[in-house]
Amino acid sequence: MNSTSSNYTEFKYKAYDSHRRIHKGSLSAVNIENAAASLRNQNLIPVNLTPVGKTGWNTEINLSSKSKIKAKDLSPAFLELAAMYKAGLPITKSLEAVQHQTESEALKEIFRDIRVAVALGMPLSLAMSEHSKIFDALAINLIRVGEETGFLDIALQDLAKTYETDSEIREKIRSSTTYPKVVGSMTLVIVAALIVFVVPVFENMFSNLNSELPAATQFLVFLSRNFYWILPLIAVIIISLYFGWKAFAGSKNTKLYADRFKLSLPILGKVQKHMIIARVMRALALMTKVGVPILDALNIARDLSNNKVFEEAFDQIEHSITSGRGIAAPMAASGLFPPMVYNLVAVGEDSGQLPQMLTQVANFFETEVKYKVERLSSTIEPLMLGALGLLVGGIVISLYLPTFTMYSQLG
Repeated sequence: MNSTSSNYTEFKYKAYDSHRRIHKGSLSAVNIENAAASLRNQNLIPVNLTPVGKTGWNTEINLSSKSKIKAKDLSPAFLELAAMYKAGLPITKSLEAVQHQTESEALKEIFRDIRVAVALGMPLSLAMSEHSKIFDALAINLIRVGEETGFLDIALQDLAKTYETDSEIREKIRSSTTYPKVVGSMTLVIVAALIVFVVPVFENMFSNLNSELPAATQFLVFLSRNFYWILPLIAVIIISLYFGWKAFAGSKNTKLYADRFKLSLPILGKVQKHMIIARVMRALALMTKVGVPILDALNIARDLSNNKVFEEAFDQIEHSITSGRGIAAPMAASGLFPPMVYNLVAVGEDSGQLPQMLTQVANFFETEVKYKVERLSSTIEPLMLGALGLLVGGIVISLYLPTFTMYSQLG
């Protein structure tokens, strides 16, 4: 009796029923396959099975900066998944192939978990939803509708293209901000070196002068003498401001004001607004094309905007839909969308070609964002060099001002 019971392992489980309600508990089985079969016999879809005291097959992945998953990793993975599934390979085999061929170690673990869950009877969309930090509502809903309509390969291709576009825009933004970051860092290092090492040398020279130093030179000498406590003070202020912002940023009003301020910034505000418009229009286009109900699509697009100002606009659009009106009018009333957007949306609503019109809008604004980011980069570079020259030049001139003053007095 004891030998028989010793062959069983206790598993903690997490499973869904047909209504997608979560069930948690524990059961005893010979192995993990028998445990999964036992749950399926109870009309439950296993999500997580973990032997008590051991590490299960669906352990949480630590998504630290070391193992961060990027859009550029997801795009080729989903393109490959779509191609293999369309060629007739079972979804579990397709997932296994992608798992082994992807270069990202963190993504390998994600696809391993998804493959195991799907092999145990779970829908792909539900398995992906277990990794909501990686796959947003747009991705999960596209796959869910693809599964329900039989067009999973198309849904996978659309998702891959979305990740590819997102990756391109992010890469352009990253490359455009690299130069300012490098120049800014160099400026700080040069200024600090001048204050710490060069100013004291000039101060010793100035001590032999009997005349009063100019105000600019006195300020540099003050910084040099007190740099040991000024620098830590600046660091403390910056850290305090950061944590103070983090403490208050969670409130709705604070985020609303902050998001409104971001959109009002010259140049950068317009770039951010166009980025949001491109993202939400692409999401709406994809979801309306595959048949996601318009209210669900608007709700997902609202969350994808990640901006309180746009979220309020989408609330008005949803209210318009529930009241039996269209999308274009509240878009125009919000003041956030350019005329091109709501005019094309109105044409799409009237002609029954809303997905096509939304796709045109998304394509236009994605191209516009790429162009604006490139233009912004070419504008920032000379400005940063000019600022560096003015700052360093100002320090050098301030150091030589006493000499100029002495020569003028002698003259």
